[in-house]
Amino acid sequence: MTKKKKSPQTTCPVCGVGELKFIAREGRVFEYKGFEYPIPAAMELVECMHCHDMPMTPSEVEAVEGPIAERHRQRMADLLDGSLREIERSVPIGDLERMLHLSQGYLARARSKAEPSFPLAALLKLLAKDPKNLRTLSEFARGTAEVVG
Repeated sequence: MTKKKKSPQTTCPVCGVGELKFIAREGRVFEYKGFEYPIPAAMELVECMHCHDMPMTPSEVEAVEGPIAERHRQRMADLLDGSLREIERSVPIGDLERMLHLSQGYLARARSKAEPSFPLAALLKLLAKDPKNLRTLSEFARGTAEVVG
């Protein structure tokens, strides 16, 4: 008895076992810059019925990634903007830029035009949550902070 082989078009290229089908379902996520974002439940994509990998064409990646990229950019911008509003109560933004060794106007540009990086947005959030760390940051910038290690 010979086993019937699945055609290469319908067999998963990842696991080599599962059948590929166009389906729409809840619970799928797309990783973008280290963050997981939900894929709309109504969006039909090719998915392996065995390993659940979703091999995508470039146009499918673009259709999924485009809206997610914009949500991510907005998420980072909101995090940065909210943090800077808090920090501005304690220290002028120009002073903060000097403490972080950023060029003059960098934070204003990141706030208005660019997609701020997660490390920068997270650092500013931590500084906003605990303003006493601004003093420590200032000491690091001047070279007067005690380095533990």
